[in-house]
Amino acid sequence: MRLAEWQEAFVCALSKSRADEALLSLVNSREAERLSVYRNNSKQALAAALGISFPICKQVLGEVCFEQLAQRYQVLQPLKLSNLNLYGEHFPELLTDTIARRLEFEGLEYLADLAKLEWLIQLSYYAADKLACQPLSDISSLTELQQASLIMLLRPDVHLLSSPFPLYEIWLKYQQEQDEIKIRSPQKHYFFAIYREPFKPKVQRISSELYRVLGDIQQSRTLGQINESGVDMSALNSGITQGWVCGFHLEGA
Repeated sequence: MRLAEWQEAFVCALSKSRADEALLSLVNSREAERLSVYRNNSKQALAAALGISFPICKQVLGEVCFEQLAQRYQVLQPLKLSNLNLYGEHFPELLTDTIARRLEFEGLEYLADLAKLEWLIQLSYYAADKLACQPLSDISSLTELQQASLIMLLRPDVHLLSSPFPLYEIWLKYQQEQDEIKIRSPQKHYFFAIYREPFKPKVQRISSELYRVLGDIQQSRTLGQINESGVDMSALNSGITQGWVCGFHLEGA
């Protein structure tokens, strides 16, 4: 049997459905008895991975509650990738659903958005260092028509998030172990950039205009389209100055 088939049989045996017939047919009785140990170790590994990805959520919820949610998540989202660092993408969705249905979570409405923030921090940490693109300095050599059709690119580690909750201050509270959340310039809605500098992910509150410009770039809109949308183009200069805009390519190239 090919290695891929062995791996598939092993993963199926560890899943919640426990479809272990394929694996048991390949091993002796002694190894079959160890399957329950492997299953338990797998559960613990996945729960630990979620705890690493969402440390603040775990601290807010407490060990027992977070463990229960982690077990529920494993049922809903069985592991499909070998990289545990990418296991947890849909955990914020589980929190959204749980908070909406369970009275015990009253007052924790911000937690799902906080989980989104923590997940983007995780992605930023493991993002590639560079992106293949033309440097911004090459823009000056383009014609006016070419400049209008260029598509700017964000660094791979840069992510965006908006929320009605002051996530930056909440995140900062747990980073600095503050007793209280100190909200600077309260807003009805908040906008954030998550990035890595140099090796550690950071969170920064940004203006709505910068969020809009960076969002347009993230959606691969051309420079001409961004300009025609009526957005304040000075915000683009801010994104470039921050180093979040790393280069460009021409539309269709």
